[in-house]
Amino acid sequence: MLNSSGRIVLGIVVLAMVALPATAADILYDFEQATTAQIPDVLTSDGAQDGQTMQSSGNGAGFGPILASVGRNGSVGADFSNPTSSFFISNMVETQSVVDFVNAMSYSVDINLPALPAADTPVLWTGRARGVAETEFTITSSGVMKFRMAGLNPGGSFSSSAPLVTTGEYQSVGLTLGGGGDSQGHTLTFYRNGIPTDVFTGVGIAQPTLPMNGNAQGISPTQFGWFQTIGGITSDNQYQGFMDNMFISTRHVSAEEMAQRQIPEPTTLALAAAAGLGVLVRRRR
Repeated sequence: MLNSSGRIVLGIVVLAMVALPATAADILYDFEQATTAQIPDVLTSDGAQDGQTMQSSGNGAGFGPILASVGRNGSVGADFSNPTSSFFISNMVETQSVVDFVNAMSYSVDINLPALPAADTPVLWTGRARGVAETEFTITSSGVMKFRMAGLNPGGSFSSSAPLVTTGEYQSVGLTLGGGGDSQGHTLTFYRNGIPTDVFTGVGIAQPTLPMNGNAQGISPTQFGWFQTIGGITSDNQYQGFMDNMFISTRHVSAEEMAQRQIPEPTTLALAAAAGLGVLVRRRR
């Protein structure tokens, strides 16, 4: 017979198994390896896909970041601080066979910027038609998080209501999009350090699926740190800073899961500590 602790653990395992659809693609790159040629995906729900941060391109050789001990908590991370070329691609090549954002998308990454960029700098780019059906998640020169997905109705860009990105420290940024359909539209939520910061509802009304977006399977992989176009205009603007723990999903990830994946805000840590103290006090009684 299981004791109370055993039942709790079993319940958590069962809930985790139920929460993750078999068809979902959950990919996590933690960059904990010594070469950029092959970066293993540490999740197994997508069939253990791998990625790489350098790839040849039709426009010439691509040069990605190096891997160095600049990650969150001193672990290995992707170092974009000194780009090796005016043109480079950082592709998660194997995502082209599993990542296709049709019903939902979620994204989270730990970033550390030495300075704010001079112009919109890319954290994520993916799309099946450049300039027509691109998805872009960027950081602006003022530290605002910005998301653009061409083809949505209503289309256009969505920006955080305030500057959220700071410099000189690791922080988690990300978004979730989905949960709706052709009657109410989807919900787009920005996250920073486990906290939802901005919520946009009614995104894509009258469209039961996300139109022409995400990765066209077998055509274009997810890119990070660089994007090819913004509104059809070629851009070589590159992310300069550090990245770690990149999570990509075709699920509409819950707020609770995003809070677990991202760096917690100090206020969240304080609340968690208070809650834990309360539990200890009750047990002593």
